[in-house]
Amino acid sequence: MKVVIVGPAHPFRGGIAAFSQRLAAAFKAAGDDVEMVTFTLQYPSFLFPGKTQFSSDPAPEGIGITRILSSVNPFTWIATARQIRKMHPDIVIFAYWMSFFSPAYWAIARALHASPTSRNSASPTSRNSVPPTSRNSASAPRIVALIHNLIPHEPKFWDRPLAKLFLKKTDLCLALSESVCNQVRTLCPGKETVHIPHPVYDIYGEKVPRAEACAHLGLNPEDRHLLFFGLIREHKGLALLLDAYAGLTANPPPDSTLTPSSTPGRARLIVAGEFYGNGDKYHSLAREKGIDDRVIWRSDFIPDSEVKYYFSAADLVVLPYKSATQSGVSSIALQFEVPVLVTDTGSLPEAVRDGSGILTSPDAVSIRQALSEFLSSAPDFSRAISARKAECLWDTLATRIRQSHPSSQPTPAIPPVKPANSGNPTRQINNNTI
Repeated sequence: MKVVIVGPAHPFRGGIAAFSQRLAAAFKAAGDDVEMVTFTLQYPSFLFPGKTQFSSDPAPEGIGITRILSSVNPFTWIATARQIRKMHPDIVIFAYWMSFFSPAYWAIARALHASPTSRNSASPTSRNSVPPTSRNSASAPRIVALIHNLIPHEPKFWDRPLAKLFLKKTDLCLALSESVCNQVRTLCPGKETVHIPHPVYDIYGEKVPRAEACAHLGLNPEDRHLLFFGLIREHKGLALLLDAYAGLTANPPPDSTLTPSSTPGRARLIVAGEFYGNGDKYHSLAREKGIDDRVIWRSDFIPDSEVKYYFSAADLVVLPYKSATQSGVSSIALQFEVPVLVTDTGSLPEAVRDGSGILTSPDAVSIRQALSEFLSSAPDFSRAISARKAECLWDTLATRIRQSHPSSQPTPAIPPVKPANSGNPTRQINNNTI
């Protein structure tokens, strides 16, 4: 089967690019022919306050990536649709995460539905042909929206209508969390929508010994390490975590809303990720709380080759989010079999529903109490983590997408043609024709 994935890919960086490239690898491993179509321009610079949109890591091997699409140039939307038609796909997957890309995605999906592209479709006049499923052509590709996030964390009035504009042009919506799945069903009633758990991010290598990871990162292996990882944005609640962490120290400042915690050993907080905007307020908060010298700041985008060391050194990954749908960070933690602490918002509870982590409320006091209990009791989550990890597979996602294509469905049986009778009808009794 020929599959085309539209969305971020190398040289662009980030979780969605990594996700799409890993999905492409899953299709390829199963014997499918897969290509990726990505941007020449993803975000205008004024919409991206980070340091760079581009990755310093090498391109994935064995996967064709075509850069043709500009998010702000309608002429490239037409060119992208034409390029995809030349690839003759059976399935086109759009990686969707914000409404800014809806106009481009809508235009491409609309053009693909309007013209035949598939090289494998049977003739519509054949008795064995698969019934048409798209609106305009029996040979148009199946359009799949793979939705990471439907409504932004800071929503604007145009987000829902723009999302609906694109989703109406799709044949199937795949959501990586139950909350997003419900949002799609509310926005587009009747749209075929399926929830598939976020697969584990197994692209960052294998777990290394903790002592090796600590030595590589310059950490003290005697310390307990709490890891906050990923792009730092307001909704991810780093300020809540800093306030909570201040309550774990021996001498919190007088104005702290938290009380000291008597935890064994020394817990160090690692903040590893790039600030999405100005990070001065977080450093100021840490100084105000008297913990700046106890927070390990790694305020850059973490290259893929370094990810395994942070998660191998961590005792607990903390996601103190104030709002969320789902998180790729929890999927990285699952790959490295590190327990997570998540807040009760969006679909984050799904990550620990089976007892593979800690659930708490999105406030500093609750987070501090949960951290204190973890550090004091050192609970064992290994069995639950292993069981959940075995369920979150890339093959499951790729298979579900593949099954959405009509050619993967059994061909309806054709009833036998009754022979013409020129005389009395023939009756069969006990295998004897009389």
